[in-house]
Amino acid sequence: MDVYEGLKKCKRVIAGINEAGLKTNKSCRDIDVISLCNGEGIRRPPLAINRALITSAVENCQSSFEKYSYLIRDNRLEEAIKKYSSIRKDLPVAIDMGSTRIFNNIFNHILPKQSKIFIEVGFYHSFIAWTHSANVCLCVTGDSSQHTAKTSLKSLNIGKGKYGAPAAVIIINPTYSGELYTQSELQGIIDWCRSNDSLLIEDAVFQGTEYGKTTARVLDVSRSLDNTISVNSVSKSLGLSNLRLGWVIGCEPLVHKLSYYSDIATVSIPFLTANIASEALLEHQDYKIFCKEQNVLRVKFLTNLIQTKNQRLICRLGGNRDWLAIKSKPVSGQNMFIYFPAIETAFSQLGLVDSADLCEKIANKSGVMLSPLLSSGYKDSTCRISFSGVDVNKGYKISQKYEVKVIDSVLKKQLVDITYYEQQLNNELSTIYIETLDIFEQAIDKIAEAVIDIVEGK
Repeated sequence: MDVYEGLKKCKRVIAGINEAGLKTNKSCRDIDVISLCNGEGIRRPPLAINRALITSAVENCQSSFEKYSYLIRDNRLEEAIKKYSSIRKDLPVAIDMGSTRIFNNIFNHILPKQSKIFIEVGFYHSFIAWTHSANVCLCVTGDSSQHTAKTSLKSLNIGKGKYGAPAAVIIINPTYSGELYTQSELQGIIDWCRSNDSLLIEDAVFQGTEYGKTTARVLDVSRSLDNTISVNSVSKSLGLSNLRLGWVIGCEPLVHKLSYYSDIATVSIPFLTANIASEALLEHQDYKIFCKEQNVLRVKFLTNLIQTKNQRLICRLGGNRDWLAIKSKPVSGQNMFIYFPAIETAFSQLGLVDSADLCEKIANKSGVMLSPLLSSGYKDSTCRISFSGVDVNKGYKISQKYEVKVIDSVLKKQLVDITYYEQQLNNELSTIYIETLDIFEQAIDKIAEAVIDIVEGK
């Protein structure tokens, strides 16, 4: 089974349907199912961004027609992006409505049809829909034994031996589990791409997160930008569902060509967009620190819980391999990779082929839905636990209460301390996050029981 077929299989498992499209199993949307497969990347935006949105909307209503004209380019946005990215002032920037549009433009207008694009195992599902529609070929490098989801020279050479030299290589820097590249690692990848005449595309959408602040970047390392571009966004790091903002920096001819296909100045009002985006590109340290603290809390809690459950499973089931283990522990990412080493060795005896089959069995037996990472190119038992989808409605209701306060203060032209509101909101959300730990504990308990049932044939 190729990775694309694996992705479709995983979608069926999560939806609880068979190949004929009939609902035959538990799904992530069932009321009695604890879904740990949804919610990756869910974050509320900082309250300051909501204030900027409402303020800009009110000011636009009172401003001249010129501020609505798409012919006027607001340079504040480009200046804010360069400051946020800490890049050279002379580098060109193409701005668009989120990184999704940028990647679609790269795949449709920059790369020739049928081009081969290398992506590391773990990220296939993020790009396949775009490459499939653009008629370019996404090829997975690396193997499922990797824990970091970082591209290496070894995986690139393996990919070249299997598929031939690629037209482009995509690296995610940092990875969504918080893995960072060193300067020497990046330099090796840059040199490899140059020697193989491949475009290097850095997906830096997680650069704005707390763990992305100290990582090396291709634009800093590369001696020449003739084959290098970096795609950036603030949507992932700041939860901007009300503003899709992305930009690409690097190789001048490519950036200028992408600018031609960009339409941020024509799709939305530049004055409105510039105000919101400029606010979004500020540091917002309290917000980021809070997000990191909550994720670290979850990681620590789940790590201890999984290790304890694994020891009990070893006592019950025996063997010299772990039954439940952590594959990737994030620095401050919103998900954790787990796997089932002892079950892997008995896949065929248990009637299993891959992580999708395993997740289906676990869901039916325990009522807990994990995300099978067969969808990302992992051919072992690797699954993902997403943190932020658990009890997300409670968090949004609390956030909504403070968003209304901010909106009301703008409309009444009242000066309010947005930092105070942010702190109050964080205090209330902290209570919710602690409550969700009980749900995670229930889920891991149920998963451990399901492992016993699967192994003992119940």
